[in-house]
Amino acid sequence: DQKVINWDFDLAISGHGGIGGDPKILYEKVIQVPGTKASPNTARYNKSEELNGLLDDLMHEMDPAKRQEAVFEAQNVYARELPAISLYYPTWYYAYNPDAGVEWFYTIGGVSKGIPIPQNKIAMLRSNAQRDGEIEQTAMQTTDNTQDTPMMPFSGVFAILAAFYIKRSGRKP
Repeated sequence: DQKVINWDFDLAISGHGGIGGDPKILYEKVIQVPGTKASPNTARYNKSEELNGLLDDLMHEMDPAKRQEAVFEAQNVYARELPAISLYYPTWYYAYNPDAGVEWFYTIGGVSKGIPIPQNKIAMLRSNAQRDGEIEQTAMQTTDNTQDTPMMPFSGVFAILAAFYIKRSGRKP
């Protein structure tokens, strides 16, 4: 992690949980947020004024439609400039019983951005307000999107690393 934080690398492979929820995660994971210390969990890509502006707009826009437009445009710019590339997306499965009376919900500032996942245990507790019906929460919904999930097998990742090593060492394949 320290080598990544110090930019002491030619190529780094890193992973994160693909945390979703609010699109502000694009702001936090793509650029290094001003006033924060470097993290190995961010691309720290600050070279694109266009992308930085779109991500900043995203953080300040309250209209959902305009915010969605900013997200789509930021994704287009990111895809065009490609400061990092995802090699694979894992599929995660969780089971929960909605008949148990617990509705999973987002917790602002919670674990993993507060999204309703098993690691965010507070989202599985019922509050008095929930029991009394004062708070309406949305239950976590999962879908089986394995057909839509781009996967790169280990051999593909290995081939990329081998090609990079050969290129860096000056050897001919």
